[in-house]
Amino acid sequence: MSQGFMEYVVNHSHDYTKKSPCTNQVNDEPAVVPRSLKNGESAVVESAKLGSGLVTTNHVKARSNSAPEVARLEKEYVAVSEYDGCKKLTKEEEEVCRRQASELLINVFNKELEVYDESITTRSKIFKITTLNQLKTLLNFTYNDYLNPLPSSDEMFPYLHGLNNVRQCSFFIDKLDYDQPSMNVPLPFEKEYSEIPKLSFFNLLTIDCCEDGDWNSGEDRVKLTNSISFDSLLTQRREHGSVDTIDETNDDHIEYIEYEPLDSINKIDRYQFQLNNRNFDHQIKLLAPLSHFLVYDSDLKHDDSATSSTAETLYHLVNPERGQYIYVVDTKLLKNFGKSEELKSFVEPSGDLVNQPISSINNNPFHCKLLKMEQNMIWKTHSVRKVFPRTYIGNLIDFSYLTNSNLKRNNYHAGHDFKLYINCHENAQFPNIRILEELLKSIDNGKLKNREILLEFPSAGSINCDTITWNETLSFINTLKVIYKYVHVLKHDVFIFCFDGFTGLSLLTLALGSLFDGDFFEDVVVNIFKRSQIKLYFFKNDVIFLKRFEKFLYWFKLKNLNDDSLSKNLVDDLKYEEIDSLYYKLISNKLNNSKESTCIGHAGDWFDWECDNNFPAQIYPNLYLGSLCHASSSTILNTYGITRVISMGEKPIWFNELNVVFEAELTGETCKKVIKPIYSFYNGSSQGDIYEVTLGNDLTKADCHPPKSLPQLRKIIYIHNVKDDGRDSLMPLLTGCPERIQRKVLISPSDQEESLIHCKIGVSRSATLAMASVMKYLKKDILQAYMFVRIRRFNIIVQPNLRVFYELFLYDEYLRRKKNRDLKRRYCWASLCHEIHKLNSHYIH
Repeated sequence: MSQGFMEYVVNHSHDYTKKSPCTNQVNDEPAVVPRSLKNGESAVVESAKLGSGLVTTNHVKARSNSAPEVARLEKEYVAVSEYDGCKKLTKEEEEVCRRQASELLINVFNKELEVYDESITTRSKIFKITTLNQLKTLLNFTYNDYLNPLPSSDEMFPYLHGLNNVRQCSFFIDKLDYDQPSMNVPLPFEKEYSEIPKLSFFNLLTIDCCEDGDWNSGEDRVKLTNSISFDSLLTQRREHGSVDTIDETNDDHIEYIEYEPLDSINKIDRYQFQLNNRNFDHQIKLLAPLSHFLVYDSDLKHDDSATSSTAETLYHLVNPERGQYIYVVDTKLLKNFGKSEELKSFVEPSGDLVNQPISSINNNPFHCKLLKMEQNMIWKTHSVRKVFPRTYIGNLIDFSYLTNSNLKRNNYHAGHDFKLYINCHENAQFPNIRILEELLKSIDNGKLKNREILLEFPSAGSINCDTITWNETLSFINTLKVIYKYVHVLKHDVFIFCFDGFTGLSLLTLALGSLFDGDFFEDVVVNIFKRSQIKLYFFKNDVIFLKRFEKFLYWFKLKNLNDDSLSKNLVDDLKYEEIDSLYYKLISNKLNNSKESTCIGHAGDWFDWECDNNFPAQIYPNLYLGSLCHASSSTILNTYGITRVISMGEKPIWFNELNVVFEAELTGETCKKVIKPIYSFYNGSSQGDIYEVTLGNDLTKADCHPPKSLPQLRKIIYIHNVKDDGRDSLMPLLTGCPERIQRKVLISPSDQEESLIHCKIGVSRSATLAMASVMKYLKKDILQAYMFVRIRRFNIIVQPNLRVFYELFLYDEYLRRKKNRDLKRRYCWASLCHEIHKLNSHYIH
């Protein structure tokens, strides 16, 4: 048979996605079903929506693999459009049809394959993949959004949270809330195992038997996309119970004795009470009992022994009642697999994930591909940028390019005249005071000419104000003087860099800002962050140090940069009485001229030595992502000129100043204006609402006046009753609400308002909407959007709870189908979660 029915449907389904020949339906409309179903004339008829066409198995009871039978099925697939008298299917009926069609296609496909061992009949069947056509057909079907759509979040949850302990079951199934774990929490059911659902789609886990940890393809390697290791599936046997039923003499593969069955992940531990809605590390094991398996060896130098051993071990670990299939790929096939343009989309690329040839950190290879992707994206995002006159900041990669003679000839740094480079890293000491003295003399007598100088400086977070010595303080001040004279006397550009381009250099950059941007630390920070292209991360001890060091910097600027008699000399003494006197006068003048006598600089309601003082993340020029603390700070909102705040279940502190109350929170009579929801939805457990409050001085057009500290604020969007508990859903906001409502919560880059979106911490609910916005308007897929937002919210790990992240996974599929851009899914849920877990582990451990 040259082309099987399943492959035919996969390769031709796009022909039916635009319009069905008989119904003139577009692909977003419900499927239709032949009149025979309506009249109940045949109980054998099965149908499914494939594109806008149908597959039927009318009169097909025995699914033969003969060529005439498959040809007849193909004919029925096309001829079904000739039916008249059709009716629309409900979503439930459509899902049933999809499941039946999926089973039909797989059964027909399996009939074409060679069975691995004919004697295996009691458990899942093992099939051999012996041709490229078979492998292509299987992968095409698995990743086809239309033929094999993802299950809804209601179908997958709470199962994917992991229901293997008492508290998980009570919280997610019985919907019981417990502030403290208790031994008295009742089990929701008296079973040893929690129930495993039956999926409505064909989930395939791709297992690579090669265990060297390399995820790229190469000359002797073909790595299929979304591959996982066999070890990630396995759980060591907890109790070595009786194995008397196993005849070791008759079984060549008894490795499975060491491991628990795949469905043991659902065994309830009555003595564990951990509640976790971010079990990213367990997704492979949770999906294993629901999945089929594709086993291959990415190392082309190996024979088939590893794949055979893996397949037979899997055979003994699956539950025979679940009908799971195991497909074993002939290793010789893969030698030609990646050469076909049609098949390249199923192979991991051999190069880097972004256009930066970096494969290690400090000679240590990246241990996961997302860490490599993240670091390269950080380098690209935090590349050379101007922060002060003739002063630029950047990363280690920029430095290697800027000092490379070949790249200089290629004008990599065209327009720059860098002569002083300063490397801020954790192992650096303060520059030697005598070297700084020689540099200052050389600047004055013109001996430097075009020489390039490299200095080292301690990284941010490494200096303690209680332990810094007198000599180190002088070195710090004279380093600033050298930079200042390079810029203002020699008219040369200065490049300050660290490994990633935004953390290690922040201390020196902020100190240098005292010479250009203000007298107070708070003024410097606010002025820097007003420039949207500048992103810095500063540590708590840096804030403390720079605030205490502020008076030295003010004295240095006043007495050593503006006085010609002193400007040529090394600063070799600290005149403490003069320093204190000048600083006292500065504060007195500031207090006398300030409207708020308690505020020095822009300290206001944000800067606190005991808290994280980093600013919100800029997702794109008009959208910022932050926390409740960010939204409550007038300093933050005024710095960025925020005119609209989008609050996810958390109201900023200043909201109490507004003369309004939301209808859902009304408990009795009130003199405040009652705001009614502009949209209501079901969040999975109860009703959620979206409210809009218009602020302004004209109360004929506005609901209330803005807070006194935020005169520019014009809109508040409040999303009520959506919690970050893993039970509440955001899917209605992604796919169910009208466009005019969605544009209020998924902000477009072309929107004229400056918006801040926040929840409590700014890593889950609000981050999910930020990612959805990036997916919708910047046309990025789920992983690209996740990494895009993650590297911008750099001071904390962005990680939505599993349910809302899965809903982003569904939203990715929804956008592809809606725009008809690409019906092929790029990622496997389990392998994507596994990679994210490895990425997070790099920082947590």
